[in-house]
Amino acid sequence: MKKTNVLLATLVVSGVLSSCGGVKDTKEYKELKSKIETLQSKIAAAKDERAKLAEDVNAQAAERKAALAEAKSKSADAKDQREKAFIAVGEALADNALRARVVQELWMPACVETISLLSEAAGKADSIDDRWALVDKEIGDSANYWYAAAQYDAGDPASFKKLDDETNALWDSCDQKGSRAFTKKCENVDSLVLKKDPERFKGRCLTGTVRIDQMDSNTGPCAFQGYVGGGYDVRTQFGMTLSTLTHSIYKDCEWIDKLKENMSITFWAFGLGAYSYKTTSGGNQTVPAFKLVVFRY
Repeated sequence: MKKTNVLLATLVVSGVLSSCGGVKDTKEYKELKSKIETLQSKIAAAKDERAKLAEDVNAQAAERKAALAEAKSKSADAKDQREKAFIAVGEALADNALRARVVQELWMPACVETISLLSEAAGKADSIDDRWALVDKEIGDSANYWYAAAQYDAGDPASFKKLDDETNALWDSCDQKGSRAFTKKCENVDSLVLKKDPERFKGRCLTGTVRIDQMDSNTGPCAFQGYVGGGYDVRTQFGMTLSTLTHSIYKDCEWIDKLKENMSITFWAFGLGAYSYKTTSGGNQTVPAFKLVVFRY
């Protein structure tokens, strides 16, 4: 009996071992084992990548810190150099002869160019801020600098105050020269072509003469109608905006006390194309329209 029991126990153990060995040999077991190994490999690679990224982040942070420190140092140096240059310029401008050269050779040409460009920009923008933005795009940095440099602030050297006073005395001359520089760019108006096709001159600067025929509540104080050339052939509409729809809305303009009906003036203005309006008799009329920029009488 005892021998039989031992034999049975041996058979059972052998069967269990034989059964386990069979599971490892199955296709499912091998596929699962392969997936686990692949996943473990990816986890290990991700850990390595994370460690590398952490090193890169730390390195970039160190670089940014160093760059910021360098920038602060350069900023401090630049501020110091600017202050020294400011003092040096102030000392140089204390010389009357040198200051006179600065005004005539640097400030005046820059001022004239700026005024000319500002007038030209009126044909592209109504807002004075928008016009200045256009001028800043066109004018050279040095000219822009010299135009703005002669502006005295409290605390500036006394020589800067002298420069400011001297340039202020030349503003009228600068304005006249700048206006003349602008007017040279405008073309003479052809009355017959203007009457036939006003859209042809849209956006172009024209010059000619106009006799003011109507400047009242119907046209608005900052707009008027007149005849180009002085005759009764080409009736036109002049205003101070790029939109003919707003010509009669403006109430404040420089010519309100200078221009009167029946006056004849020389004009420099940008063509706006055709302008249609209702007459007091109830009819409709279409005339060439302009934005007036410069006039003389």
